[in-house]
Amino acid sequence: MEQRTLREPLQVFMEKLPTKILVNFARKYKERFGLGTHLPREEVVSQILEKLPRDIILQELYAPYGWAVM
Repeated sequence: MEQRTLREPLQVFMEKLPTKILVNFARKYKERFGLGTHLPREEVVSQILEKLPRDIILQELYAPYGWAVM
């Protein structure tokens, strides 16, 4: 029986966002937090989750797009 890993709800949300939104968001914070924008999609998501404060992610991504992907 396969064991399912529990993923953080914020990660699940970000994986549903269109790539264009994620890349534009990463570009906005590229210099300040050292985000890469020319990476595979999964890496962009991973870097955002690792390097950006949670409150920025919630305010800048979840607030405007949360209703659209959930």
